[in-house]
Amino acid sequence: MRPVATFAPYEDTDRLLAGFEAGMGLHPAIFAPFRFWQRTPRSSIWLTPADWQPPPVPMDALGLLVLRDPPPHGRPTTVFALRFGHLATRGVLDLAPEHIQAVLAGQPIGLADTSTGWRILRWRGRAFGWGWLADGHLRPELPTATLIDLDPTSA
Repeated sequence: MRPVATFAPYEDTDRLLAGFEAGMGLHPAIFAPFRFWQRTPRSSIWLTPADWQPPPVPMDALGLLVLRDPPPHGRPTTVFALRFGHLATRGVLDLAPEHIQAVLAGQPIGLADTSTGWRILRWRGRAFGWGWLADGHLRPELPTATLIDLDPTSA
């Protein structure tokens, strides 16, 4: 039997939003219509409309899962990248046509960028997942559902 989950408003929203701005260029105003919640006992961070209140019954999920672990650990979820990645101005790789087939096949690709870290992957302005960039090599980490939804023949 699963432990009962409870949700409480997330207390460190300013730090969370500062991290989103520093890492992805997402201005805090983007999140004004939303409210962050923390789930216990797992400590994941969730997002709902600002005026929404959880019902008084145990729930396993609440809105959109933002982080599986509270900051500073980990990266935002793929669902978060899909929803807000088109607004990101940092930490993004806009893929070139010659790279899209390899990325969709899950194959690493070589890039001129020698920085290190997680990047939101975008194609034609649409975010579709994350990739790990290190030493000029991008390793895509794309969920199967995302790959099925994309049409690589339109590249």
